[in-house]
Amino acid sequence: MAKNFIVRCNANDALNALKVKVNGFGERQVNAKFASSQKDVEKYPHYVDVIIINDPNGWNTEANLRIKAGDISNLQVGQEFTLGKDVELIDGIVIPWHTNNYKYENVSIKCSRFQRKDN
Repeated sequence: MAKNFIVRCNANDALNALKVKVNGFGERQVNAKFASSQKDVEKYPHYVDVIIINDPNGWNTEANLRIKAGDISNLQVGQEFTLGKDVELIDGIVIPWHTNNYKYENVSIKCSRFQRKDN
């Protein structure tokens, strides 16, 4: 039996050059509907909500993203930074997914932590 192709992208490549602003963050909750939720929340117990304030391509300016993270101790609400230039998502990954009935497509963005780069 052949293995299914799984799409995974490096978050730093996919989100490079996006200027974002931290809108909020918090603790994730386990979703009892999904067996994998428990392990995912254990590995990435926090979420960070950001708004894209500048996308050089113009595609996603003003879009919202939720990033699942292991450590968010160095982030503050209102903080602005450019991904790739100012901050790197350590072990960052982007995983596309959709609902079972294909009503919408989404992405899951995960990282172990946000690492400020020394300029």
